[in-house]
Amino acid sequence: MKLKIVLSCIAFVSALSFAHDGPHGPDINDGGNYGGQLAAVIKLGDKHDHEGEKGGKHKEHEPEIEYKAEFVRKEGQEVQLFFYQKDNINKNADISSFPAKLDGSVESEWKGKKEQQAFTFEKKGDLYVGKAPTPKRKPFNLEVQFKMKGETYFAGIKNQD
Repeated sequence: MKLKIVLSCIAFVSALSFAHDGPHGPDINDGGNYGGQLAAVIKLGDKHDHEGEKGGKHKEHEPEIEYKAEFVRKEGQEVQLFFYQKDNINKNADISSFPAKLDGSVESEWKGKKEQQAFTFEKKGDLYVGKAPTPKRKPFNLEVQFKMKGETYFAGIKNQD
């Protein structure tokens, strides 16, 4: 019995030490519709400190989720990107006003130095498709950034391998 408890504790601690897949920005607990990973799409510059009416400082706040994005990794470094309404992943976001191309990047880190490799997502009907470069190191992050209506939007997923 004691051996079983010790082995269970070791397994639990070991599981905590592995890298996890997760989005940048606010946590998303929904599962993807196409087997991918969901991430919050946020406006950059939306997280800030500011002075209140009476001169006191307000603390940073989490950026608001504008949309949800599902990153679906396919063979040959292809990445599909689906956008959903922020409150319902069963409803695709209307991307008709989104740009035809979005900036994607693969970000890796080595000895504290971040390295980004750029690529482009192109609109194909109700989704975007891009061919990511082979990451120079693992784990790596997949990110997308685009401008729309004078705002810059961002979404990304961490710890990919």
